[in-house]
Amino acid sequence: MRIDADTDRHYERVSGLMMSLPNDDVRATMELNINNEEVFPEAYEIKLLTSSTQVAPDERFYTLNSQAKGSRIELKYQDSGSSREYPYRAILYLRLENTTASND
Repeated sequence: MRIDADTDRHYERVSGLMMSLPNDDVRATMELNINNEEVFPEAYEIKLLTSSTQVAPDERFYTLNSQAKGSRIELKYQDSGSSREYPYRAILYLRLENTTASND
């Protein structure tokens, strides 16, 4: 599946992302580009971007520092056919901010 979308132009940057899958048996990969820059290469395992509900919500996000401001998001999602149920919902959450990234 391929998704092309734009970030909200009122935000300066994409500071993080998180994936949500319905169950642990889903095996899927993705390729993600933001503003024509590779964030995750083809066949990147989505399990590496998910977390359990036992992790605090603010700590579930993979940290990014990509430009938002209407940037193009291109996602290529590939399912392995391992889920117990179909169809299922996979959700990509983006954290958008207007603050400048700190260089600590």
